[in-house]
Amino acid sequence: MPARPDCSIVSVTDRASLIDEVNEAIRRIHAYYKAQQHEDGYWWYELESNVTMTSEYLMLLHFFGLRDKEKDRKVAYHILRHQRPNGSWSLYWGDNGDLSTSIEAYFALKIAGYSSDDEPLRKAKAFVLERGGVEASRVFTKIFLALFGEFDWKAIPSIPLEINLLPPWFPLNIYRFSSWARSTLVPLSVILEFKPVRSLPEHSMIRELYREPHKLPPLTPKKLPALSLKRFFILQDRVFKVMESLSVRPFRDKALRKTERWIVEHQESSGDWGGIACNDKFDPCPCGSGV
Repeated sequence: MPARPDCSIVSVTDRASLIDEVNEAIRRIHAYYKAQQHEDGYWWYELESNVTMTSEYLMLLHFFGLRDKEKDRKVAYHILRHQRPNGSWSLYWGDNGDLSTSIEAYFALKIAGYSSDDEPLRKAKAFVLERGGVEASRVFTKIFLALFGEFDWKAIPSIPLEINLLPPWFPLNIYRFSSWARSTLVPLSVILEFKPVRSLPEHSMIRELYREPHKLPPLTPKKLPALSLKRFFILQDRVFKVMESLSVRPFRDKALRKTERWIVEHQESSGDWGGIACNDKFDPCPCGSGV
């Protein structure tokens, strides 16, 4: 057991000096926030996020055919401004670069017109491949890529529509998840049911970010023990995929109607779901791009 530090060696003068420094820091913090307070009593600061929000915003516009060259330019500028020296993009302040965040940023830049030969993308590509490539990215990143035909829907976990029919008393139902998770999972079940794809021109594709571009990626890139919860969910996913392929699904239409109704009923009066909003009525956009 490590020895406890001997506090007696700290002189009274040093202690008093430290206390004075702490008190001065507290005073300066108080003064700062008092100066920042509005006359009505509130504080207002810009909400910033990592570049995934900005990248996904650009993907959304292109998916719906709302491409705007000026908006593409501004989004690309914002993304490039936040690239780290090692070619990556951060998930949070001070990290060493995040794989999925970097893939989404790279993809957004390709959609905006950048080439994989451009220096920022070459550096990002090296980082992504060193970290495992697209195959090792998070599920949400894979879903965004699948919407543009850049990832195979078969390699994405299923969320059967019929799950939305399960009552709250059932052991597995949507109300076992948090409010934010529900507002994500329920709409996702519709997307995963229909698996829409908006094809991109060849110069916007990102096959170069795959370690094995001609092989169907596994649901998880890691080897799992024979008896594990993750292996159970993978086996369950296989059952779901077989069920989705059946020509007869007696509860599918009922589940689709209930899911649509649930989504509409849970929309906020401000137009968003779960308190998440991002549209160009705001200046700057909440996604942080300033578009």
